[in-house]
Amino acid sequence: MNIRFFLIFSFLVIGFAGILSAEELTLLYWGDFQSQNKPVVTEKDGRTFESGGAALLSGMINQINSRIDRVISFDVGNHFPGSPISSITKGASQIEILNRIGVDIFVPGSHEFDFGWKSLLDVSRKAKFDILLANVISQETGESIFPPYRVISRGGIDIAVLGLIDYDFQQVVVRDRVLGTIPLDPVAIVSDFVSTFADSVDILVAATNLGWESDSILAAGIKGLDLIIGVGKKAEIIPAQKVNGTIITQAGPYGQALGYMTLNIDLKSKSLISYENKLIQLVEGVAVPNLRIAEYVSKLEDKFRKKYKRPIGRLETDWNISKYEPSNLAQWVADALHSSQPTNLSVINNSVIKSGVKRGILTEWDLWQVCPMEYSLMVFQVNGRALRYVIERQIYNADNPDFDFLTWSGLEVVVENGKLKSLSANKFPVTESDEFSVVTTGNIWDGFPLYLGLQQFPDKRPFWFLPDKTLRDVLIKSIEQWKIMSTPLDDRWIQSSTPTR
Repeated sequence: MNIRFFLIFSFLVIGFAGILSAEELTLLYWGDFQSQNKPVVTEKDGRTFESGGAALLSGMINQINSRIDRVISFDVGNHFPGSPISSITKGASQIEILNRIGVDIFVPGSHEFDFGWKSLLDVSRKAKFDILLANVISQETGESIFPPYRVISRGGIDIAVLGLIDYDFQQVVVRDRVLGTIPLDPVAIVSDFVSTFADSVDILVAATNLGWESDSILAAGIKGLDLIIGVGKKAEIIPAQKVNGTIITQAGPYGQALGYMTLNIDLKSKSLISYENKLIQLVEGVAVPNLRIAEYVSKLEDKFRKKYKRPIGRLETDWNISKYEPSNLAQWVADALHSSQPTNLSVINNSVIKSGVKRGILTEWDLWQVCPMEYSLMVFQVNGRALRYVIERQIYNADNPDFDFLTWSGLEVVVENGKLKSLSANKFPVTESDEFSVVTTGNIWDGFPLYLGLQQFPDKRPFWFLPDKTLRDVLIKSIEQWKIMSTPLDDRWIQSSTPTR
């Protein structure tokens, strides 16, 4: 036999044998849902349509499950925050919704700890799915607060799944709610995971709430991990790609899309042959909503809307919101916070506000929608030099879609051609030696480098938390005092041109 023909024939036989031993597995994934239980109604070209929400997400999953046998579904965290219902029930509503959707694996993100880690453990007892978290341990016991991993079998395919959270997750959570927990470096944990299961399962998966950059570093430093299912913490979702042999894919936010990945696995060699990945947009016409979940969400909304229907005042101007620029609602929130304390200034990041309000009678429920999350309050000290740096940093990041606009009360800022022209505090020019007390929300303090670009403790900067008060409490009390609210956008932040986004 011709040696050349023999070699070609041998390669074809080997390749054909590999195809025969390949099996297919489908993975569905989403994250950063932020309790977007109801769909978003959008108007385009004269017609309205719904997108996202729990009912459309569940409906699409049901459609896929009805025609494919081997499916595993993942929620990679930050499912709790963002709605009044989630805050009122401390996340219990979201556990029940995930039960009804039928998720297989859930990995807590930083905001699952917003109500405290012991509260998270409490509401999680009703979960009918696996909650995995390998790199947060109890300070008291030294053990993981949730199971670190799980081995799942689907039609003869064995998949080991590990759950991970960002090592710095405590920096974006009110600190007293995570006292008693210790975060661990994910790299060592993943290395042990790979060495433990590499020879006994077909596929190794890390389900993470780390973000693209940390996922990439993790993959670059470890060999043998097949797949990382992560969450997109940036404005743009990066397409699935390989780093050091590990596939990294990301889930989109707010239930607007469902990640869909098909894996072809060689069971003989326990290796991944190929994969296909896409994001399915969850819009009317593409997904059919699960009407039972839609009805459940509506009943929850009705129940709590009635509970908090008490009128507290009247609004004479629409309250508008924006993450990236001044808004009249953000200005009013900062002013109400400032008025509640004898401080020089106040500051909020615009993303603490989750909903605008139309003019008319204001109820408690309106304020739960404006501020559904449980933001504690605190006061810190800052000098004029640091304050000027914070404002210049804010101007520099004006075009950064991942950077929150900061709204101040007590400051007047004039920007020309992208440069700070003048900075005044309570009508007086700010000098480097000035000292200012600032009231803000606990998330600003816990994420001081992220929001303000400052370290928390240089020169032992004074600070103290205000016990038993939340931002929402302050806002409700302010409306009750003023009764009639008229809050047009003012000129505390003057800019020569608005950045194009």
